[in-house]
Order: sequence, then C-alpha cells, then structure tokens
Amino acid sequence: MTAKWIRRATLRSIAAVLPLILLGCNYNRQTAEFHELYESGDYAQAAQVVTQQADSAPQRDAVLLRLEEGAILRAAGQPAASNQAFTQADDMISTYDDEPDVKVSQEAIAAGVNQSAMDYRGYAYDKIVMDTYKALNDLELGDLDHAGVQFNRAYSRQQEAVQKFSQQIAANNQVQQQHQGDYDVSQAQSDPQFQASMNQQYSALNVKDLSAYANYVNPFTEYMRGVYLMADAEDASDLEKAATALRRAAGLMKGNAYLLQDAQLAEKLANGGHIDPTTYVVFETGLAPERDEVRINFPVYHGGRRGGQVDYIAAAFPFLRYRPCDCEQAQIETSTGDFNTAVVCDMDDVISQEFKNELPIVITRTLISTAIKAAAEYAVDQEQQANNNTASALLNAVVKVAVVETNHADLRTWKSLPKLFEVARFATPPDRKLNISIAGTPPIGLTLNDGIVNVVYVKCVGLGSPLSIRQFKLK
Repeated sequence: MTAKWIRRATLRSIAAVLPLILLGCNYNRQTAEFHELYESGDYAQAAQVVTQQADSAPQRDAVLLRLEEGAILRAAGQPAASNQAFTQADDMISTYDDEPDVKVSQEAIAAGVNQSAMDYRGYAYDKIVMDTYKALNDLELGDLDHAGVQFNRAYSRQQEAVQKFSQQIAANNQVQQQHQGDYDVSQAQSDPQFQASMNQQYSALNVKDLSAYANYVNPFTEYMRGVYLMADAEDASDLEKAATALRRAAGLMKGNAYLLQDAQLAEKLANGGHIDPTTYVVFETGLAPERDEVRINFPVYHGGRRGGQVDYIAAAFPFLRYRPCDCEQAQIETSTGDFNTAVVCDMDDVISQEFKNELPIVITRTLISTAIKAAAEYAVDQEQQANNNTASALLNAVVKVAVVETNHADLRTWKSLPKLFEVARFATPPDRKLNISIAGTPPIGLTLNDGIVNVVYVKCVGLGSPLSIRQFKLK
C-alpha cells in the first residue's frame, strides 16, 4: 500500500468515525424497545414507538424503519397507515434503485467503515414482501384494483432481482479491480486459515436445500397473487396468469396439497368452470432470522512490517441467527371437517438464499474496508514513532478508537417479518363458523363474512402473545 493511499485512508477513517461515535448506540439497541413490544404481542404500543423512531430516523436507517413500521402497523390492524409507511419506504428504495451499482460498491469500500454506515437500501426479499403486504392491505381495505397493481409490482420485482444481482456482481468485481493495488482480496480469500474459518462459519448455508427459493421467487407472493387473480379475474387472460402463478407456487412447495388444489381449480376456471364458496386461512407465524456477527482473521501485508511477515487481523462478518417457533401450525375446526395449515413459504430459506447470494460481495467490501482501517492504524503508529508529540499521539488515539468502533458487521435486517407463511383452504361451511387454535390453545370462534371467496388472516408471533385475526373477501 502506498504512503499516499495510507494517508488518505487515515483521514477517511477519522472523518467517518467521529459522527458514529457521537451517535452512540447501534441500530439493534436503538430499536430494542419496539421489537420487545412487538414480540410480546403488544402491536398497538409497538406501532407508536416504531412510528416515532421512523419519523426521526437518520437517512441510513430510514428505509428499514419504515418497513418495520409498515409491518407492525399491519399487525396492529391499521392497514391504511401500514400502506402509508410502506409507500414512504418504497419511494426511498426506488430512488436508491436508480443509482449505479458501481457507485454503491465504491461508496461501501471507500468509506473505510462498517457497512451499517451505508444507507439501508432494501434486499430483494424486503421489496417483494413489502409489495405483497401492500396488496394484502388493499384487499382488507376493499380496494381490489389497487391490490392487483401491488401484486403485479411484487411479481416484477422478483424478475428484476435476478438482473439486479448480476449488475451488483459486475459492479463489485469492477471496484475490486480498482482497489487491486491497495489490497488484494483474492490473496486473502486463498489463505488456508481464512478459507477454513469461512467454511466452518457458513457451512449451514451450503447444506440447506434452498432450491425452492432460487431466483428470488417468493412462493407466498406467487400463491396470493394467483388466488387473487383467480377470484377477481376479469377475463381468460387473468385466469391463465392465475394458473401459472399457482402452478409455480405448487412446484416450489411440493408437499403442500392445498396449492395443488388451487392450481387445478385455476385450470378448471380457465376452461369455463366456476368457484364454489371457499375459505382460505392464511397463517403468519414466528420471527424471521436476525443477524449477528463473527470475527474471522485474514492476512494483511504492510510494507516492511515484521520483516514482511503476514499479519493477521480480525474482520467482522454477519451471519444469520435463526429464531425458534413454538406455534408452527394453526388448526381449524368447522362443522364439515377439521384442517391444518401447511407451509407456503419459509422466510428462513428465502432470507438464507439471498444472504448466500450476497455473501461474496459482503466479503469483498469487508476485507477491503478492514484493510483500510488497518493501514490507517499502521500509518499513525509510524507517525507517532517518527514524531513523538501531542498531535501525533492525539491522531493515534482517534484512529484507534475509529478502528474499534467501526469494526462491526452490518446487523440491520427486517426483524418483524414472520418465519413462516402458511395456508389452509376448504369449502366454506354452511353455518360459516370456524374455530381456530394454535398448538393446543383454547379455540377462538369466528363467523365468516358474506362472500364466495373469504380470507381469514391469522398472525401469531409466539405462544403466549395474543393472536391477530382479521378477514376480508375476494369475491
């Protein structure tokens, strides 16, 4: 690394870290209050707290806090306010999506700090679930036409995600080449010690069967879009789209018989059939993974340091921590039979697939930005040895604080997402009455609204927290 580059790195680190130090606590600590309220089932209070935080959020966290706000307001039974929050997030995400990927990759590395100093721009699964939630909110509000717009938007985002990822990889490779003279990432990645540590840490991602979630397709989004198109079809084209979406969902989740029934019904309707009175119970349960960090040593090479020997330093990398679920299925009792919900989408796997896709980019950015900080620390050590005065001592102290304070992985993630989306479907009972229970809890009675196609939406964060039950009709 050149002396000129090291001096630049030093100044960048100092400039970047001071605001972070002044801000004090990290994102997870800042948001602990509303997450604790949400996870206890106090959705109304959690919504108040998250809204206050979202209204005053720094730009780097604004998108994520609006996503959290939208999900929590939805759980609190406020679909209109939920959509307002999601729209604010969507507007910011659209602005970010217009920025060149090379610019984003360059900023992430040039900052010389941890990735959480960057603006949170939304993962592909964030955007797809956001649009799906907006569509479900519209359905609950009775705005079926706008729900169709949102389902189409979610479908388009699934298609765009594949192209966007390819662009990110190309941009990341370009930026890595630009920094080749500053730090050789490939040299670190080929180091046996580093390779062994990475393989050990991320081995679970390599053994999980994520095939159902390849290419960023969310089966829950596909399924709900198919059911909506089937129930609210204007013409044969809508029915063909419904059949395609439902076949795709059934193909992704092969063990779910309900999806096959709907795929067959859509094909029947496309050939002139009709829908008998049908009830869907959608069950949203558990909590999506949260992020934690692990420190892994990698080699850096300072000019002349330790006689040219390799110096190993620790970089902080993110990993997914999966959260257990104690309410994995809902039971529905009717006068004509009993039914259990079945998984349509496992968000653990959706998020794992994208995390695995993004990991090479995260590794590159982390290695280079950590090397920048190591170079800064080395430079000020050399400066203090050469000029043992107050100014050099102060510079040394500030940079060392900067290195410590910024050597963290980006742990921001949409934590109020569920672990599982499930569904049960059955002929609407003549008395239109249901009893819903979770994991042996006392059943909750419900009388269905008028409608040919009814949807009952049930949310359970965990046993002991109150259920959120709402309903709307599609036809």
